[in-house]
Amino acid sequence: MADVPTIPPGGSSEFGPERRRNHRVQIAIPVILKGQAKGKLIEEHTKTIVVNLNGCLVRMRASVIRNQEFTVTNAATEESAQVRVSYIGRNDGEGTEIGLGFLQPTPKFWRISFPPEVQDPTERKRFVPSAPPADPQKK
Repeated sequence: MADVPTIPPGGSSEFGPERRRNHRVQIAIPVILKGQAKGKLIEEHTKTIVVNLNGCLVRMRASVIRNQEFTVTNAATEESAQVRVSYIGRNDGEGTEIGLGFLQPTPKFWRISFPPEVQDPTERKRFVPSAPPADPQKK
């Protein structure tokens, strides 16, 4: 499989640290992936490992390549969306970790409320002091 482009852990990808655009949630949501792999129609039932507003990370048995497109269906809601392979990770014997990015914004696809995006990374870690607790002895 030397012709399959992969990205090392921590490398640049949809799911790599330098491209993180919003919050990730580790959750196993059953999904169905449909598309073509190596000229054959495939339909693979799997679960998400991580989801975010832009897509998900799944484990697949089928061989895929970067930029390959699929239809992902949320098995719980039966809602479908077009996705593109943006990351190919390691194969652990059960399948390969695959990052999928939505082709169109699909903010409600996972039925999860994500926290708002923070544009400035320094704002995420800035300490905001709160008021000291009230002294019950003073009235």
